[in-house]
Amino acid sequence: MKQWKALIGAVLMILALAGMVVWEGWGRDALLLTDVVVASGPVMAGELLTAEDLTILGVPEECMVEGAIAASELGDVAGMYAVNSLAANQQIGLKDLAAEEQIVRDQETAFVIPEEWIAMRSSSLRKGDEVTLYRLADYTSLGTYTVAFVKNDQDQEVYSLEGVDDQKLLSRTDSNLTVHHIEVVAKLEDYQLIREAAIQDGGLLVVQEVTR
Repeated sequence: MKQWKALIGAVLMILALAGMVVWEGWGRDALLLTDVVVASGPVMAGELLTAEDLTILGVPEECMVEGAIAASELGDVAGMYAVNSLAANQQIGLKDLAAEEQIVRDQETAFVIPEEWIAMRSSSLRKGDEVTLYRLADYTSLGTYTVAFVKNDQDQEVYSLEGVDDQKLLSRTDSNLTVHHIEVVAKLEDYQLIREAAIQDGGLLVVQEVTR
């Protein structure tokens, strides 16, 4: 009888240890993380996404970006175009995708708005934002543009430390770097007008849409 009790005790211990291993190695992630589509490596804005550019990553629900692409939709993402540049393991949201190559359509491309042209801008600027540029002289609009990149003085991408760069501007309370300059998607003739206004007036007002 003692031998049976010892054997049963040993089996129960093994099962408990196995359960702990399963929980730590798989169960916890399965319960607490959601699988979403992320970039498997750096992707440039305007690039056609292939299966090799995409992978699945489990993230906590509170860290999921707005419009995050679920793992089950991975096959739908391949063949679309990246509207914004993506870093390795960066979550891909609906705002990052286009069914056609919109970044370069109608002779549009990304133009730099250097730091010395920016008289006013918000620290919450992130790629994908819509911004309207205004002249300093009379505050007339120079047009509304999509932000392709937000960079620091070392040309590194600025993003939120919370890992959530969605359209909720007032929720962006912290960032990894300080905004130095941006790039916007525009036609060459529009960029020429922007450049002339910035030089003549000594800067531009960069105003982004506020989404709460």
